[in-house]
Amino acid sequence: THVANSNVAKIYYEKDSFAYTIEYYVDGDHQSTWDTTGTAVFGSQITGYPDKCPQGYKLEKAEGFPLAIGVDTDSNVAQVYYEKDAFAYTIEYYVDGTHQTGWDETGTGKFQSQILPASVLDKCPGGYKFGSYSNIPLTITANASNNVGKVYYVKDNEATQNTIYYVNYFVDGTRIDDDSY
Repeated sequence: THVANSNVAKIYYEKDSFAYTIEYYVDGDHQSTWDTTGTAVFGSQITGYPDKCPQGYKLEKAEGFPLAIGVDTDSNVAQVYYEKDAFAYTIEYYVDGTHQTGWDETGTGKFQSQILPASVLDKCPGGYKFGSYSNIPLTITANASNNVGKVYYVKDNEATQNTIYYVNYFVDGTRIDDDSY
């Protein structure tokens, strides 16, 4: 008898795996210790990445996704970029310790930037002078409740002492200019 398939060798191939890298950048600087590496089967795709966004930052862009795994490991690279986020801040104004809520100034600033005294509006009312600042310069944090600077105005006693007062007397609606009264 003759066995037809006894002299046949069968060879099976399977796809090989290749290395890939996901690089991370913060404000344009490569954070090589954050890089994620791995291996994946040829022709497969890497569609996501571990989020390593630091506090106060936001995703700027992700490039090279989906990452198609090829045989050239130098080409199996994608990048994730983070940039500073913007957060709200408030400058509050106080006259003799009383908060003047209608005077408050609000805005947004990039994380870790500063609001300097020179950029704070002067709203000093007559008869008062600048007293002090609280939390100015203001360094912007990721927590808006911490992003509050305060400006305090106090009575200007020198201005009050040098103020001249006039008293006018009227009789039946007519101003009296002499000292007869």
